[in-house]
Amino acid sequence: MADIEFEAKTTEQVIADIQENIIQAQDAVVGKPKLTDFSTGSIIGTLVRGVGAAIGGYWQYFKDLTQSFYITTATGESLRKRFADFNFVMKTGSPSKGTIHIIRPANTTYTGNINSQEILYTDSGEFQFTVDTSTDSFGSPGNTVNFKTVNVTCTENSSLSNLPSGTILRPLNSSLSSLKFIVASTMDGTYTTALSGGLSGGVSDETEDEARDRFKTYIQNLGKGTTSVIKASVEAVSGVRRCKIYDNSRIVAGEISSPYPGYIVVQVQPTDLVSGLSVSLRSRISQAVEESKAAGVAYVIHSVPVRSVNIVVQVRTSLNNSSPEWANYTSKLTTEISNIFNSLDIKEGFYISALQAKLYAVDPGVSAGGITITCTNDQGQSLANSAGNVLPEQSGDGGVLVLGDLDFEIAGL
Repeated sequence: MADIEFEAKTTEQVIADIQENIIQAQDAVVGKPKLTDFSTGSIIGTLVRGVGAAIGGYWQYFKDLTQSFYITTATGESLRKRFADFNFVMKTGSPSKGTIHIIRPANTTYTGNINSQEILYTDSGEFQFTVDTSTDSFGSPGNTVNFKTVNVTCTENSSLSNLPSGTILRPLNSSLSSLKFIVASTMDGTYTTALSGGLSGGVSDETEDEARDRFKTYIQNLGKGTTSVIKASVEAVSGVRRCKIYDNSRIVAGEISSPYPGYIVVQVQPTDLVSGLSVSLRSRISQAVEESKAAGVAYVIHSVPVRSVNIVVQVRTSLNNSSPEWANYTSKLTTEISNIFNSLDIKEGFYISALQAKLYAVDPGVSAGGITITCTNDQGQSLANSAGNVLPEQSGDGGVLVLGDLDFEIAGL
């Protein structure tokens, strides 16, 4: 991982800077003896090194502090705290476990038992194991082989501590040195062949670098699969003006009509209404959905039906339609109307009364009843329902309203 952009000076660099500053300060003084002996043991050298070591320590402290705030550079407890901010926890490994046979060869004098917590180790000494439970006594020695079976657990978490059957372990307790400790769950009567089993289950603790790599995937997938994330991903595609996402539950509930039960529906309004949902744009939208949806989710992409609204605004005013004042006034009205249409979501309409209120606010001098608004389609048919609400196409998956022709007229006072 790259360091954060903070370069800490080493103690050696600090000492060199102090010496240089002392020399330059003395060079500015004429006719005075100079301190030039910075060797180890000299008074000035000892002073410079002491101060330099302290300052160098502070430099390193500030660097460590700076890096502790970033997941890419934080280590130890600081890294775990940064992970905790995202409810992310480093994985803890597990020790290897299994069965071993403790064999007392014929005519061996050991007669005691094996205590729990006895320590065994591999020939390399890399791993240690503890005996889980005590055994009963071997009893009096004889001319036959005797054995006990016990379970052992490694003292650390490591995938390297998984040992195959037949592996020999050594006792830390020298009084047990006459016994043989062999990894195996089953053995034949000779206790030397047909071994099976082994020590397994050992998993190493996750390293900090492994955790950082896993965290990248974790953070990239937070929120994946939600309709809001899919919507944001699709609307980030160049060529998409807006979109609406319907999950399957809303389709089943009858909120929208869809011939694809079990699918989520991605409704898209392209920026270019002429070209519409081109093959290229559909491909980019599909990629955005794939990167943000949950695994196993099927979807379809639909172009939203567009309903063009032609508007005529009639204003009772004494202004002349060729005057600069009228041009300025209608420009402001155009901006208000455009803003309303730009803010409409898919399947969202508007009340003519609400639009009138916006236009009255542009020029308070126009009294109530002084603005009349007519909304029609391209065939000249009124689009306002009995409640004075203009709605997009409601059949199929719904639609969106866009502003068509806009004209202003002056009505006599």
